[in-house]
Amino acid sequence: MIKDSPYSDWRIFLLKGLLVIGKPLSPFSRAFKRIILSITPNIPNELTKTIGSPINKNFYILVYLIALFFCLIVTAALCVIEGTFIGERTEIRYFIQDGWNIFLYSFACPIYVTLGIAIINKSISHWGDLADYADEKSSPDESNRRKYRFPLVLFFALLICTGFITNYMFDVLHPSDIVAKQARIYWFMADAGNGVRALNRVGYYYVVLNFTLLFVTLLSASCFISLATEVIRAGNAGSIDKIDTFTVLQSRLEAFTKTYLLTKGIAAAYALNIIVWAISPLGNTSNLLASQIALSIVGVFFVAIPRQYIELKWYELWESSGNDFDYGDTRHWKIKATASALDAFFISAMLSTWGFDLLSISKWVSDVFAM
Repeated sequence: MIKDSPYSDWRIFLLKGLLVIGKPLSPFSRAFKRIILSITPNIPNELTKTIGSPINKNFYILVYLIALFFCLIVTAALCVIEGTFIGERTEIRYFIQDGWNIFLYSFACPIYVTLGIAIINKSISHWGDLADYADEKSSPDESNRRKYRFPLVLFFALLICTGFITNYMFDVLHPSDIVAKQARIYWFMADAGNGVRALNRVGYYYVVLNFTLLFVTLLSASCFISLATEVIRAGNAGSIDKIDTFTVLQSRLEAFTKTYLLTKGIAAAYALNIIVWAISPLGNTSNLLASQIALSIVGVFFVAIPRQYIELKWYELWESSGNDFDYGDTRHWKIKATASALDAFFISAMLSTWGFDLLSISKWVSDVFAM
């Protein structure tokens, strides 16, 4: 691999292959673009001016504390009222015995909510600038600024949440006999008799809480995709006179690369969430497999594609021009180093959720290099 080029990352070869395969499918790519525009928001200038101003770190500390309050404290308080916080009945798994959810509600969930809010704020603050930059570098596209996009995002996010949470609750309320014996009657359930389980008062809040957590995640994901589409559009500059040096590009994409890092952070938090979910008694659900597949694809490949795309396309334009140029990664070195650390954690975590024995793999790698 060439060190001073986009090809220093192995994923660039996969992207290059996808671009080659995609050329004969250009009619489908236009349809795909319309779909993407339908599920990602554009940000009206009025909204950017109103709430798109910079936010200090204290705001995100407050967001974390609010998420912690509604995830952990409110749930625990409702369990106390319902009588499922602590007790002696062996057929019930009381809240205090549910270390899996206590960990998630104390750490993983507040973290990915905070990161999600940060991504949404970055999108509100910087989508307009990125869209203007993309208009400068490629053909302006008025469809990007149509007002229908934001309502459609809300529609699809609510629709996905409805399907996902409904399926999850059906699975946990209708477990197999073996799973039911292991999981017992959870703190958000009521025993309706004859092995039938229903929701108690805490259960209704449990549904609302999970729905809200997923909704924030989907909204933040759509905001990242919205920024990513503008980066890809800027990458479609057709001539050398339209593109900037990589130093200028790094500066113009600073807001995006920070959002890219936040997205990697939320993927890492979700990987931790899935590990805990998988080993808990509530992990026997079809939603877990769907989450593993989606998160693996998004975390390993999808998040990096916009940055790699514009670097690759502009690198090829500079190279074909015959002019002297210096290639540079669009990420500041601190963002690059942090992203590498998050990647290492994310890949390790996802390998664990897929059942790989990391100790055996590391021993095998050590043996190979010791030969």
